[in-house]
Amino acid sequence: MKIFFEFISDVYKQFDQKFIQVIFFTVLMAFTNGLGIMMLVPLLTIIEVPNEEASYTHLFISNLTNEEQIMFILFIYILLISVGAIINRKVAILNTELMQGYTRHVRTQLYRGIIYAEWEYLIEQRKSDLINAFTVETGRISAALLSYLRILSQLLVAVVQLIIAFVISVPLTLFVCLSGSVLFVVLRSSLKESKQLGGSLQKFNQKLQGEINDQLNGMKEWKSYGIEKKQLHEFTRVATKVEENIVHFTKVQSKPDLFYRIGAAIIISLFFYIALFVFHEEITSIVIIVFIFSRLWPMFSSFQNNLQLIFSVLPVYDNINRLKKEMNHAEEIHQASVILPNLPLEKGITFQEINFSYQSNNSFNINNLNIKIPPKKVTAIVGESGAGKSTVIDLLLGLLKPHSGDILVDDIVIDQERLTQWRSLVGYVPQDTFLLHTTIKENLHRFNPEVSEEEMWNALHLASAKKFIEQLPEGLDTVIGDKGIKLSGGERQRLILARAILRKPLLLVLDEATSALDNENEWKIKQSIEQLRDKMTIVLVAHRLSTVKTADHVIVLDKGRLIEAGSYDELASKENGYLQKMLKQNYEV
Repeated sequence: MKIFFEFISDVYKQFDQKFIQVIFFTVLMAFTNGLGIMMLVPLLTIIEVPNEEASYTHLFISNLTNEEQIMFILFIYILLISVGAIINRKVAILNTELMQGYTRHVRTQLYRGIIYAEWEYLIEQRKSDLINAFTVETGRISAALLSYLRILSQLLVAVVQLIIAFVISVPLTLFVCLSGSVLFVVLRSSLKESKQLGGSLQKFNQKLQGEINDQLNGMKEWKSYGIEKKQLHEFTRVATKVEENIVHFTKVQSKPDLFYRIGAAIIISLFFYIALFVFHEEITSIVIIVFIFSRLWPMFSSFQNNLQLIFSVLPVYDNINRLKKEMNHAEEIHQASVILPNLPLEKGITFQEINFSYQSNNSFNINNLNIKIPPKKVTAIVGESGAGKSTVIDLLLGLLKPHSGDILVDDIVIDQERLTQWRSLVGYVPQDTFLLHTTIKENLHRFNPEVSEEEMWNALHLASAKKFIEQLPEGLDTVIGDKGIKLSGGERQRLILARAILRKPLLLVLDEATSALDNENEWKIKQSIEQLRDKMTIVLVAHRLSTVKTADHVIVLDKGRLIEAGSYDELASKENGYLQKMLKQNYEV
């Protein structure tokens, strides 16, 4: 129950005014509906159903004829029901606004958490689980909130109608209420079962989302390996589990309705017998109470169903809360209180006694790393697989935080308070290209909102991409497909390079940007680097000997340690040098 009250409290804190409006209009709706029902009492009295207790209703229309009284009461009845219908529409709109507003709130909190979370935390997460949280799980929370609002409405309407029923006959009303309470107690075990099913459904939804994500991401591999049948079998297995879980939940959800329907038949039969032969109630009272409970009894069943739905979603809400807390704990960027000066990057970048290790991989460590990246030169970082090249790049970008030591730019320490500003001065070209399923122009503009079309063409020229884009039928307005699938690997890489150049960075980082390219496209990227030489500081993770040769400065790493650094000619000719040894063994570096 603690999670349930946390859920309701969270909704109220975020939307207190709208929540109060919902309650106010729901009470008003219940009141008008109740008055509408009360109009039946004088109506039955006027048409000569004996009921002396209802004679007070004649006081304000006693001077009218029976026909006029009936017309007046029917007019009031229509008016009340119409007002109730208008209020009911208002409540429905408020409920939707509250529900969608809370859904947006949860999604925004999650998105903010992802945007500002540390890179080390993000790489531990499965993307499909996060997508599932954004879509399926927030959708289920939204449905649970709607169920709660329905329960609230039902309770308020029930209170008003019960008051009317108690005014007419206390014993009969108590009899029906006690009967409904007994059924609720008998069926309360289904709440616990709903919560358990909700937890298992959440896990299977995550698994299903993961299978879909893996299938879409690995479509080429599945086909090339010819294992479509195996993939289909695995997907079908998970989808069947989801199906079974939902069917089981429906069985649990429909059980209260079954018992309430059968119970209603039994209780109404007993009700008539007791009302007529034990309490000797008037027909008018019996008719009114039967009318009230014919409307209230489905609410009992609906109340139970809505409560079960809420309980089934509590594990989802708990999981969303866990994610939000983890992301808040892993938040890396705070409001900058220290502003970097205009850095010309004249002295270079220094790694000073840097120590780092991954939380999930204790076998890899960077120990007391000291390296110097000279300004406005091309620096190549080389080493065998697992040497720590990408880790050094992630530290340089501020994606990873050193456990100790400092990274300095022109003798200024890049800490958390300066991190956002530092990243705005860096252009990054990864090995795996990321492009949006939209036009070339939008792909450039999304990452550089302030640039003009002329600046785009200049950046494309420097990235050796201008020529192939000019040859496209739509030019910059060409839609390039999901992840740029309509472009070749080299064209995608050059477009990514242009996107980085558009930032006019002080530092350009190419993380194995040419490793998957053929010789021709590698040459075009190298041609672009030559055009940028002396204009900015360039750091590249080198994969091929031809790339290393063009660098002004080479840094050689092995298992997170600096082995040697210097010019290519110096290191290549160094007797028993590490780079020389790698070259002799014909390693790609």
